[in-house]
Amino acid sequence: APPTPGSSYASHATLVTGLRPDRHGIAAGEILVAEENRARPAIDVRLFKATTLWDAALGRGVLSLGWPTTEGARIELLVP
Repeated sequence: APPTPGSSYASHATLVTGLRPDRHGIAAGEILVAEENRARPAIDVRLFKATTLWDAALGRGVLSLGWPTTEGARIELLVP
């Protein structure tokens, strides 16, 4: 089931982690970065608090496809 209320980045994070927003850490389209005193789009995978599919695939010869939340991801072969 998609996260509620709906947010595209929270939904993307749910799909690639298999977890709800309270577990993967992406609950909205933007994340408040306190040390920068601003909000940033939740596209950076380093904001995730959970293992993603592409991290689980590292070193296993699995192809990872481009995804809206892959900025900063450790992907061996990215096909946009």
